[in-house]
Amino acid sequence: MPEKRRCRLWLWPCKRVAWLFRRIPLDSIIKNLCELPGIGPWTAHYIAMRGYRDPDAFPHSDLGLLRALETENGRPSPAAMLMIAEAWRPWRAYAAMRLWAQP
Repeated sequence: MPEKRRCRLWLWPCKRVAWLFRRIPLDSIIKNLCELPGIGPWTAHYIAMRGYRDPDAFPHSDLGLLRALETENGRPSPAAMLMIAEAWRPWRAYAAMRLWAQP
């Protein structure tokens, strides 16, 4: 089987699963992913953001995000980051990508 066809056949179920997960609330996606061994909140939010294209997923404990909001008083804690990010709902994933992109 040609490589291109094999890749498409493999990607189709992945896209289908992603489409199904878009109908499931973010909290349920995160909870289900965190039940898998080796998957924590950061990874679950990152998968929801990138894989399931959830616009509100936000890996609040990410060091890059914490550094992006660092001031002369220091970095915010992950809990403080969640409070800050509440103002960005329902587009927190876009805010995360913007913060990662800034120098």
